[in-house]
Amino acid sequence: ILPAGSVGVFERPGYYCKKVSDEAARYLEKEKPVLTFVHFSDPDEAGHSAGWMSESQKHAALAADACLGTIYKALDRAGMLEDTLVIVSADHGGHNHNHSGALASDREIPWIASGPHVRKGYHIHSVVSTMDTAATALNYQAGATYHVRMVADLSRHSYSVYVTPPGLPDSNN
Repeated sequence: ILPAGSVGVFERPGYYCKKVSDEAARYLEKEKPVLTFVHFSDPDEAGHSAGWMSESQKHAALAADACLGTIYKALDRAGMLEDTLVIVSADHGGHNHNHSGALASDREIPWIASGPHVRKGYHIHSVVSTMDTAATALNYQAGATYHVRMVADLSRHSYSVYVTPPGLPDSNN
């Protein structure tokens, strides 16, 4: 999606979200990047080790929420919060201790967005795929000209965006 060499930083400063969020907060405040991806692996690890929706996973989700608060505070201190789209999601759901994909719960993900042009208090009624997340984030980037299928319900503007990649027949006409 991005040109080779355009990713300036890739690091994993720690496994748990506390260390990750502290390092990400420092980076956000210092560098003020246009696009950032921060991954908290705590809930996923707890789901695999103790089971999906176990007390351990619920505790890990609460820890991840506190770590997200660290990110929000850093965005605010950097003067970026009002202009930043924040998407909170997961790469998969699960059941028991795995996610085979056979059950709907394996494929269902939380998907929460906050930022400019996002409907406040709106519940997305369409099916959201984790594959739509990057396209949605890139589409919100100022001046984006990406070919995307975005989560169209997100914006308070009344439009849908389904752009066919170059070279493929357009089925939306």
